[in-house]
Amino acid sequence: MTQDVDPEKTKYDNFDARYYLEHYYSTPSGFEGMMKQLLEFYSRFPQGSCSVLNYAGGPSIEPFIFAADKAREYVHADYAKSSRDEVQSWVRNDPAAFDWKNYIRVSLELQGKAGSKEEVEAKERRMRSVFKAIVFCDILTENAEVIERGYEGPYDVVHCVGCMDLCPSNDAFTTAVKKLSGLVNDRGFLHLEMGVDTEESSIQDTYVVGDITYAKRLHVTKEGVIEALRLAGMTPTLVFEYVEDNEATAGYKDHILMVIGQKSS
Repeated sequence: MTQDVDPEKTKYDNFDARYYLEHYYSTPSGFEGMMKQLLEFYSRFPQGSCSVLNYAGGPSIEPFIFAADKAREYVHADYAKSSRDEVQSWVRNDPAAFDWKNYIRVSLELQGKAGSKEEVEAKERRMRSVFKAIVFCDILTENAEVIERGYEGPYDVVHCVGCMDLCPSNDAFTTAVKKLSGLVNDRGFLHLEMGVDTEESSIQDTYVVGDITYAKRLHVTKEGVIEALRLAGMTPTLVFEYVEDNEATAGYKDHILMVIGQKSS
């Protein structure tokens, strides 16, 4: 049976990953609260102990900045080839790659370090040393395989930041969370981060990257996200909310929910 073509998903065949990074990741300012939560989360792991997957991470390596010291291996997965190429460019240390040094510096400062040039470069070397692979994934596929074969895990930690808004319904979102749970070890963790509706505001319905407007189809509340985690066999261990201010670059603000669930054994 042929799977129907999703016109919103196929837009990502022409995704301008560099434009996205330059406009949505131009500065770490405003993300310090989320960064502190990730640092605290990873403090539970011994050095070099955990396997980490950044699922549908786009061209961003931000979660890995906080995971790197505790990771023994890191896999980055995304649907868009341009995003995978952008991450590969950073791993190769290409001169033209997007510069994550400001994010790395802030992460070091949050740990009480100076964030010196030498410390930043040492952190970059550590990150590159545990990069295992950059692979294809598709959370909305009707097939059983949601990630490139050979990289199904399970992993100790799976990050999924910002991709769930492509889910066309709450039922599709619940199914997607169950699929992600299948990539997580028993007693492992799933980190979701996404825009949610509140009593005061709804998430922005679209965002623009270059010349293309992308839909944010999912409208879900904090309670809906937590319930989806529970239905997937995950117990929420961290819930954190903040406002993502894209007013200057994109003309809107979104209420963001960060939640980490632990899988039942």
